[in-house]
Amino acid sequence: MRHHASSAGLDVLPVSAWTFQVNDLDGRSFYVDLEKKACSCRQFEKLQLPCCHALVAAAKANIHIPTLVGKWYRVKVFGKAYAEFIKPVPDQPDDALPPLVQDAQFKPPEKDNKAGRRMTKRIPSAGEHMVKASSLLL
Repeated sequence: MRHHASSAGLDVLPVSAWTFQVNDLDGRSFYVDLEKKACSCRQFEKLQLPCCHALVAAAKANIHIPTLVGKWYRVKVFGKAYAEFIKPVPDQPDDALPPLVQDAQFKPPEKDNKAGRRMTKRIPSAGEHMVKASSLLL
């Protein structure tokens, strides 16, 4: 889980058997209710996945974390969603072009190609001073 790493170092204070106060390293406090699957950061309710505060509270209460995951993420629900045949969307016909596009004359861009190798000049980095080769030969 992506919130597992960010739950390290959080301080957990039990309020009751199912509710906890979780303090983060910045001094903010979050209220976690594992029975209602809610947290004051609102991430637990929105995603129906345990946030970092809920993970550390569940570890403190010895609660199996997969029981906190919403029913939408279960294999049976995914199986029911894709149980019936899903019809593919047919390609849109290319025949129905607007007359403005059909009548337009497209020309390639005009290029100014010169013979030989392109001249390149190196751009110096910040704080770098370019020294001419003629001054090094002295």
